[in-house]
Amino acid sequence: MIIVMKSGASKKELEKVVSQVKQMGYKPHILYGVERKVIAAIGDERGKVRLQALETMNGVESVMPILKPYKLASRHAAAGRFQIKLEAMAGGSSLVIGGDKFIVIAGPCSVESEKQIIETAQAVKRAGGAYPAGRGL
Repeated sequence: MIIVMKSGASKKELEKVVSQVKQMGYKPHILYGVERKVIAAIGDERGKVRLQALETMNGVESVMPILKPYKLASRHAAAGRFQIKLEAMAGGSSLVIGGDKFIVIAGPCSVESEKQIIETAQAVKRAGGAYPAGRGL
């Protein structure tokens, strides 16, 4: 379930709702949108109907069931697009995941040797992959 807070809901109202979600046995995950905050209530789906009672609390706009998988990545969970900025080490360039560009992260499940990781990176490059900011091998 997600609990959508009213635009302009106070910090105190948000904290009370979060506290109530915890008391009901769910783990709250707060998503901060541009205009409003959303609380994803993570936990046993069988008792989610109880969360509907939160709709009467101050600051709450609505309580909605999320029936699809990947609730926290859903566009219904928060307004706008999610973006994550990855900072490179040693003064290198950064990479933004999300927004308008489609990003695929490729490589082995685990690194067994330097040779393996270099060969994998070269194969990804041959297949059309690019390293952040055009840097290559």
